[in-house]
Amino acid sequence: MRSRNAWACYVALLLTALLLVHEAPAAEAGFGCFVEKGRLTTPWDRTCLDMAGVGMTTMAFYPTSDADLVYQVETALTTGMLRKDIPIILVSNMPTRTPGPDNTNEKEWEDLPKRCDEARAKAPHGKDWPEIILYGTDEPTSAEQVKSWSASYHKGGYRCTTALCVPNVQDFIPYLDLLILHASPGVLTRANVDAIAAAGKQFGVYNVQLRLASPELMRYYAGLWTYKLKPVVNLMWEWQWFAEDNPRGPASKAALAGYAQGTADYRLLRELEAYPLDLDFWPGICGAQREAWKKDFNGTAGRCRPSNPLAVR
Repeated sequence: MRSRNAWACYVALLLTALLLVHEAPAAEAGFGCFVEKGRLTTPWDRTCLDMAGVGMTTMAFYPTSDADLVYQVETALTTGMLRKDIPIILVSNMPTRTPGPDNTNEKEWEDLPKRCDEARAKAPHGKDWPEIILYGTDEPTSAEQVKSWSASYHKGGYRCTTALCVPNVQDFIPYLDLLILHASPGVLTRANVDAIAAAGKQFGVYNVQLRLASPELMRYYAGLWTYKLKPVVNLMWEWQWFAEDNPRGPASKAALAGYAQGTADYRLLRELEAYPLDLDFWPGICGAQREAWKKDFNGTAGRCRPSNPLAVR
């Protein structure tokens, strides 16, 4: 029992030291949501600040024109919500506002990469924009539905993606660069994730079933669950549900508070994973004592980490 208490105290002290001395790095996964500015009642700059406030760093967004594309990205960037190293997802093919099967204008698909390049070139902070990944037919059921637009986007030098909620995920691997899988049985499976990785592609996750989630579930989903899963992006459907028109009212704000705790948990877990413990700087431990302690640690001299600093199972 004493050894367990001592270990618990050690972990608590380490966590305290990290919080006081080190700023946790931004998440490797892009946390975000589908968000359509045209349906918001809150100004876009305020929305971006609110999204950043719960730990979001990306978005799947719906610009309605070239100028609107510049405005949305510039605002999200200058308010601190976006990061250059985490991609964003352009869902609609401008000027069409309806994603999905109805959006089948091949000329728009062909033109969209060039229009994105032009928007970046015109933007005051275009050189700091993150990568834009282009989104095609929403939730297709057959790979035939993605072949045309994926070829157009690739020809224009852009990576492409869409959301998938069907079990035949592997049929889409040859055509997509980022496969965003719904977090549901039969879709988000180890076999599908391994197949995506084996093909040199990336996977993300999305969830349309969180509207009634408790704060505790939201914290787990954004925190420990995402940390263990390691997706490139984790997207919620949709911002309006939680921030504006959710009939649950205060309960939706509580869910967002749980989500914010989860994104903070995720970043702290990554910090703990990467944080080097240098035994040379531990008072009272030197020489033979230090070498003996190293037997219980992973790493090399001077940069050693506990084999299991936080028992995550």
